Amino acid sequence: MIKLKNILLEIGEGSAKPYKWKVDLVQLRIYGTKVKSYEYEWETDSGLDYILELYPLYKHDSDEQGMWTANFGPYKPGEQVYDFDGKPIGTPEKDVDYEIETNKGDLFRIMATIVDAMKDFIKQAKKTDWGVDVIKYEGAKAEDAKSNQRNKLYAAYIKKHLPGATIHKLYGDQMEIRLK
Repeated sequence: MIKLKNILLEIGEGSAKPYKWKVDLVQLRIYGTKVKSYEYEWETDSGLDYILELYPLYKHDSDEQGMWTANFGPYKPGEQVYDFDGKPIGTPEKDVDYEIETNKGDLFRIMATIVDAMKDFIKQAKKTDWGVDVIKYEGAKAEDAKSNQRNKLYAAYIKKHLPGATIHKLYGDQMEIRLK
């Protein structure tokens, strides 16, 4: 029987070349602390536009810093805005589809890009007052699946390519990457 971990050891060994990405930073202030959100975007060979979003997490009754949440997925066309005469205004909004299974054959290049962007994010965020200790994420679960295969894939890939990171399951399908 072929196991996911064995496939990752063979295919996910690091030979997949990441796509070129660009990052947009948005300056935020949380309880007096300057912090940025990070949005990494790239286009795949199959023409999909992807985004990896990293946002700071905070609790209203806590001064805990270093917590982040990560989301990623391809863009899908959003709604078109029209004027009063029914003419389109600009281009349709872009929405991120966190649930889609693209099956375009570029999984490991996408994963390599996410890891490359995460390494950049960790390097940048460590230099800030907010810092980075934990990144939370939740892989979308296929409709008929009994377990979350995406979370297993992401966890195995992260363990292999982010040295020193540990992965912990929280509740439901929520996971966290600990960097301490």
